[in-house]
Amino acid sequence: MRVTIYGTVTRLGRMVIAVGRSAEVKSYGFPWNCRKNVPTKLAMLDRKLFSTLVKRPALLFSLVPGVKIAHCAKEVLDGKWPQRPKSTLDDVLRTADMHYEHNEMRELYDFLKDFNDSSEPELVWRLARATYELAKASAKEDEKKRLIYAAFALSEKALKLDEGNFACHKWFAILLDEMAKYEGVKYRLQRSPEVKQHFEVRRRRRPC
Repeated sequence: MRVTIYGTVTRLGRMVIAVGRSAEVKSYGFPWNCRKNVPTKLAMLDRKLFSTLVKRPALLFSLVPGVKIAHCAKEVLDGKWPQRPKSTLDDVLRTADMHYEHNEMRELYDFLKDFNDSSEPELVWRLARATYELAKASAKEDEKKRLIYAAFALSEKALKLDEGNFACHKWFAILLDEMAKYEGVKYRLQRSPEVKQHFEVRRRRRPC
């Protein structure tokens, strides 16, 4: 049995190396992007031999010193494999700003659109900005109008979430004026004092 298990360990080790050769190695020295492939690959092994291997991991470590394949495999099958850490807000904002700085507006919008229901003002006003940039780039007037109204609604939401945020005031003012253009000259004139007011708040909160 010891020889048979050693053969199984060898095949398992070769499989892991083959699957994750080009992968980034993380915890346990096991590639993250192998997680989905491993259970399928393990199913190809002899079930009885693998069951013995999992029940007696110490035997594996004695056969292959320093290798933790059995421990990793058991955690994968038990659903206990450690998850990739979730991105922090700073990570998301950094990525969004990088897209904006590189003028990658479609990528920026696609990246932020999943945060449409977010209650984080820094995300919401950035999504409003990205939506506005798409509107400016659109050659279809009906699509442009739809995006402008969507962007305004987001800017309004962001301002309600954080009235102390200068960027929320800036993008609310810009998008209020853009939206007002579709409502007619009279409406735009009526809202112009409000636009100026929010630009002034933005200037006071961030003069530079």
